[in-house]
Amino acid sequence: MLTACFTGERATVDTSDTMPSPVSTTLEAPDTTIAPGTRRTAAALASLFGTPATGPETATFEIRPTDQATPVTAVVTRDATRTVVSIRDVQFRSGVAGPSTCREQTNVCTPGFNSQPLSDLGISAQFWGPSVRQELRSPTLASRIGPVTATDTTVAGQAAVCIDVPGPDLTIRYCALPTGMLASKSTARVVIELVAYSDTFDEQLWAKFPGN
Repeated sequence: MLTACFTGERATVDTSDTMPSPVSTTLEAPDTTIAPGTRRTAAALASLFGTPATGPETATFEIRPTDQATPVTAVVTRDATRTVVSIRDVQFRSGVAGPSTCREQTNVCTPGFNSQPLSDLGISAQFWGPSVRQELRSPTLASRIGPVTATDTTVAGQAAVCIDVPGPDLTIRYCALPTGMLASKSTARVVIELVAYSDTFDEQLWAKFPGN
């Protein structure tokens, strides 16, 4: 598996995040084998994470860096054309105008996704799906110790599919909702858990920066 999985996602200005929105048609369709009770692999789960939304959804996460005592709340809301990721005073937004990073404190938006404000959390602007997709597609996955195992579970009342990737010091877990949204992630650096979910789009979050 990834060397990066031992340390978590590296928090910098994400050049990958400045690419088109996660709703881009360049993303593959979900792997239809991802369903409770069916065979799953890391590659199959990777194809599910971050796929385009087929309907509105809002997910609330608790993010707990392993070197910090206080968790941080993040909200991800998206529909077929818009995605908003809200953490602290930062909004990462994707829509017809493309990706942007907005700061509520200054009421200023800049083009592209800049994850630098999240550097202490060990996550990127697309932690909720697309960045996990990249991790699971690492060519070094096969070098991890032991076989990757898949399980069905429930997170925040929602059905989820998970894989456990064993390593020399710990087992890393990734869980996804059927929509492609992250349900749970546990690495050496950060633990992310879904704590609430609805099949609606949060218009109030979008309205904070309607032109971006």
